[in-house]
Amino acid sequence: MKLSKKKEKELMPVYEAYWDYYLKGDAKAMQHLLDESYTQVGSAESEVFSTKKDAVQFLFDTIDQVAGKLEMRNRHTKIELQDNVVLIHELCDLYALTNKEWVFYSKFRASTLMQEKKEGWKITHQHSSFPDTKTEEGQNVAIDKIAEENSQLREAIKRRTFELEEKNRELEVESALERIRAQAVAMQQSSDLLDIVVTMRNEFTKLGHEAHYFWHMMWLPETYEKAMTSGDGSKIGFVMKLPRHMHGDIPLLAKWEKSKKPTIVYAMTTKEAIEYVDKMVLLGDFQNIDPQAPSHDDLKHIGGLTFFMARTTHGEIGYSLPGVVKNPPKEDIDILVKFAGAFDLAHQRFLDLQKAEAQARETQIELALEKVRTASMTMKKGEELAKVISVVFTQLKVLGIDSEGCGLNLYDNEEGMDLWMSGFGEDVHPKSFHISYFDHPYYEMQLNDWKKQKKYRVIAFEGDLKRSYDHQTFANKDFFKLPKDIKKAFLAKETTISSAAYMKYGMLEMIGGEALSEDQADILCRFAGVFEQAYTRFLDIKKAEAQAREAQIETALERVRSKTMAMHNSDDVAGTVITLFDEVINLGLDHSIRCGIGILEGTDQMETWSVTFTTTGKVDLKMGMLNMAAHPILKAVKNAWKSGETSYAHEYKGKDVTTYYTALNNEPNYPFYVELNSLPDKMFTKSFFFSEGILFAHTENPISEEATDVLKRFTAVFGQTYRRYLDLLKAEAQAREAQIETALERVRSKSMAMHKSEELADLSLELVKQVQALGVATWFCAFNIYDDDSKGSLEWGSNGEGTFPKYRTPREGVFLRYYKAG
Repeated sequence: MKLSKKKEKELMPVYEAYWDYYLKGDAKAMQHLLDESYTQVGSAESEVFSTKKDAVQFLFDTIDQVAGKLEMRNRHTKIELQDNVVLIHELCDLYALTNKEWVFYSKFRASTLMQEKKEGWKITHQHSSFPDTKTEEGQNVAIDKIAEENSQLREAIKRRTFELEEKNRELEVESALERIRAQAVAMQQSSDLLDIVVTMRNEFTKLGHEAHYFWHMMWLPETYEKAMTSGDGSKIGFVMKLPRHMHGDIPLLAKWEKSKKPTIVYAMTTKEAIEYVDKMVLLGDFQNIDPQAPSHDDLKHIGGLTFFMARTTHGEIGYSLPGVVKNPPKEDIDILVKFAGAFDLAHQRFLDLQKAEAQARETQIELALEKVRTASMTMKKGEELAKVISVVFTQLKVLGIDSEGCGLNLYDNEEGMDLWMSGFGEDVHPKSFHISYFDHPYYEMQLNDWKKQKKYRVIAFEGDLKRSYDHQTFANKDFFKLPKDIKKAFLAKETTISSAAYMKYGMLEMIGGEALSEDQADILCRFAGVFEQAYTRFLDIKKAEAQAREAQIETALERVRSKTMAMHNSDDVAGTVITLFDEVINLGLDHSIRCGIGILEGTDQMETWSVTFTTTGKVDLKMGMLNMAAHPILKAVKNAWKSGETSYAHEYKGKDVTTYYTALNNEPNYPFYVELNSLPDKMFTKSFFFSEGILFAHTENPISEEATDVLKRFTAVFGQTYRRYLDLLKAEAQAREAQIETALERVRSKSMAMHKSEELADLSLELVKQVQALGVATWFCAFNIYDDDSKGSLEWGSNGEGTFPKYRTPREGVFLRYYKAG
């Protein structure tokens, strides 16, 4: 059954709105187009929904993947009516935005069911899909191609699995090494080195390698110092000193120690193992002995002993395995070498520990200062000082300077100061507190210290003076937003100690129950100095940014001026308005803006040029006449302009938005139309006045102070533009009048020079030429002379190319009417 044109006209805007909202990412608007019974089968595997709630939730979860990134092109729709259900088939090409370029993504198919409800047309079901790209023409299922792809996929998975296993193994080894390094960095005393030997053995075995005893041995000039785990690796079993000839008497080991070879494997038979252990017991100076040390019988049972050793910068690390192992796995030896490198860090840490303590403290301080410096230098606006003071407070705590809170006071001479706080139960207070100047000893003391650029002072706030200071401070209205529990805690304290470090812009203070130590005070002063440097740079950058912004604005204004001066006729004013809009947008103003010019002078209506972006991002200029009595806001704007005000602002909410745009839509001579369902909940408008009219701006977000200033300046420039436009109109009228007078004078001169009536033909030729020169589309001019001849009137004529012989026109038809009228 075919759908009527009327019904089609009603439902298609709903259908088109659905896709428009989808491509724009407006899930909120989309849900209002869906019926409560809505179901969906989408193109994704999991995109099957039997309820509207699930479908809408999916929209909200995924819409940002689509918004502004997809376009539907080459769209073809087919509409069918089945009973009371309308089925819309659509085929189109999907294009995706990638690297700022639109590229073809896929063919796309969608089937949509719609029904007319009491509240209008609703979408009840939708099914969308992409064609199977594997099938070729004439095929239903591409089985061979799928099988081939599956085979390739299995091979790729095998390769990738191997790569991942290798990568995971590397990560496991690196993690083990990192844990050893971390423990090395954490060493506090020399005995901690023994714990690292145990850690190395545990990490080595966790990686899947076998090791019984594990050791570290330093090669000193005369002795070896050896620490070795117990057999199970749970603790240090042996700590001993051995003479250097212990290994010097073994040629293989003596040669290795003198070489640069990184590793050695020393395999001993049962007899050799028993002799080695006996010699170690005989020559060793033991500080610790493992009671579970192997006996001769144990060595006989395991069939010998093999040592695996890797060189360090100061000796060796190694482990043992039972029996004779002549060819150990290469990976075992490679990892032992890596462990040797990690253990070198531990030993170096051990040697440098005491010297590094002072350096570590300085580094810690510098790191804290750098964090403060970074937080300060990355500020883009003054409000971010809240983050800076939070970093200061946190870093002072890291350095062991613990107080109840921290404050940053920025003075404005005698006017007052802005206080930023951290602590007092809050990590950061997001807003500053302005304290106007008041006469109080404590305030005067700190203010004078700052003026004199004193480096540091401790002040005890106590007794009646503290109570009066607190009272006057909290009387400032900004402190009304301070949490009541913090204010109560301040007031309850009998004494508060302020340790303050001063700098160019104010002071940095720690507030608590006691003064800072000398070292802590020095650190606080360094923090203040770092902040001063960073804040100076922040102010310089803000100044430079302001200058650059001013230059940018002036350049934009100059472009509008240039466009104005380049106008040649009144038609060019539209191009000037578009240029103005482009420059406003290029200055970073809200892209939702609808910006326009309205001329109010000399008319009850407003002649309007309105510029905005289309849904495709193109600049759209509309021109027309707007009845200023169509809506109360329009009346208010005109009244404000009449009364000589400089601007008018209004915020629309809820129904006010719809009411206003309904009034605009209904204006017959104003070519502006907006979909009421697409309107936001709020709209903000400002109108800026010049002598002949207004510049207006409508946005979805509040118009900032900077944007307001920019629009005011563009209003002034457009005032100049429009005055130039009026001058052009006047000049055009004068030029036209001069053209007409010149043409008349030429015809007049020709007629004055006539001597006989036959010259009227030449005069008609001159007349037609002058009329054509004025831009009038004519092809014939003639002089018709009435006389008493009943046959007709004499006429001399020309077609602009030449003259016609004298002839008579009959007294009938149009010629008779002319005669009677004359």
